[in-house]
Amino acid sequence: MNPPSENAYSAIDSRAAEFSPTSRWGISSSIDIYECDPVTIRDAARIRAFVKELCELIGMKR
Repeated sequence: MNPPSENAYSAIDSRAAEFSPTSRWGISSSIDIYECDPVTIRDAARIRAFVKELCELIGMKR
């Protein structure tokens, strides 16, 4: 998976500013897994590691 571009971070930051930190709803996203390795995307440990790293990368609370 390629890391997001700097423009993506800026778009996330500006979009996130529109949401209240106390709100029950937030930003939703989807991840294109079309060309991913089928073994990897079925591995629970790798999915957990990916989610943890992604949350840290975008500054999201888990």
